[in-house]
Amino acid sequence: AAILQPVDLTAVRAGNTSVVYNEVRGAVVVFILMFVMLFSLLSYGVMVMRSVMEEKSSRITEVLMCAASAQELMAGKILGTGSVGLTQIGLWLTMAGFGASRSLYIRTAMTVLDVGPSLIIYFVVFYSLGYLLYSAIFAGVGAIFNSIDEAQQWNFVVILPLIAASAMILPVATSSDSLISVAASLFPFCSPILMFERLAVHNPPLWQVALSLILLVATIGGAMIVSARIYRTGILMYGKRPTFRELSRWLRHA
Repeated sequence: AAILQPVDLTAVRAGNTSVVYNEVRGAVVVFILMFVMLFSLLSYGVMVMRSVMEEKSSRITEVLMCAASAQELMAGKILGTGSVGLTQIGLWLTMAGFGASRSLYIRTAMTVLDVGPSLIIYFVVFYSLGYLLYSAIFAGVGAIFNSIDEAQQWNFVVILPLIAASAMILPVATSSDSLISVAASLFPFCSPILMFERLAVHNPPLWQVALSLILLVATIGGAMIVSARIYRTGILMYGKRPTFRELSRWLRHA
């Protein structure tokens, strides 16, 4: 019984090993974030797009718009699907916490990786903002096209910044204060992953974190406005796929 008792371990950073320790921790934590975010975008983001296109093809939107505006319908889809995603991730974290409390191996891994409450809070903040940004884009794309096949080719374009951010995980982890790392972490479409990685590796200046959040929130607002204008007109348009000239006319007159 004494041999099977859990052992409390304390991770101590000593000498130059702290740099390697932070790099490994940042890479592991951000890899988990990247997996969760990509999975969420490919499932919940596409779910928003599919829902928009199904209601558009079945003409249910024409009935719903008698009781709510197009902007309200789009906001309801984004917030409703996002709530489902956050609930599922909350269940994952709860199960992970329960497993960590019952398993010595998981508790040791969390101690070594230093996964504390601050990292979890940063994760929730950047995941929520990243979801709002990309789901707004997905909603706009869903209102443009008439079928899944037509919209499928734009999925890669939408998630291309996340793919680029995933390719920069190791460079940012090894050189977190370089000019490229700072610029990439401030870029709104990549900041949900790269700024979180910099926060996991070490503490970046507070003004960079604040600027990243401000730019991300401003980009979300701009994406919401553009997608709402496209959604307002495109949700009632049927037939052939609109051209770029027609999309620009929607943005001007919506």
